[in-house]
Amino acid sequence: MTELDISQLVAQIVALLAVAAPYFKSIPTGAAEHLGAKGVEQAGRLLAWLRKRLASGQEERAQQTLALFLDDPATFQEALARLLAELLRQHPEWVSQAQALLDQQPLQQILARNDAVVQEVRMRMRGRSGRQIIDADDSLVSGIDMDME
Repeated sequence: MTELDISQLVAQIVALLAVAAPYFKSIPTGAAEHLGAKGVEQAGRLLAWLRKRLASGQEERAQQTLALFLDDPATFQEALARLLAELLRQHPEWVSQAQALLDQQPLQQILARNDAVVQEVRMRMRGRSGRQIIDADDSLVSGIDMDME
């Protein structure tokens, strides 16, 4: 897997966990996968998987970073992203596991980094699976119309 692929995977993981983080604050470890909403349910499975991986090794710093992120995603999302990228490089077998968890639900995502501008986007998706991702880094992306049936 290339560095760009790892960056995209990390961005997807962090984005999904950030949206669902408020739901996890009052949920005990291990119970997150029992939530109802589909996106939160998927994030719960991903969070349970990540916690299990971090508990199985000497990953105390990662566990602390994840806990801080869940309490304050906006402040700690870059720290979690750096840490996840490092861990995925160290444990390449985790990449396919994380990707499989992400692929269980449809995904539409726009990533705009480093002064990127994304304009006039129209994304449509029907069906139970698939991915549509726009990834812009220090660039202008304009006039996008994506469809998936």
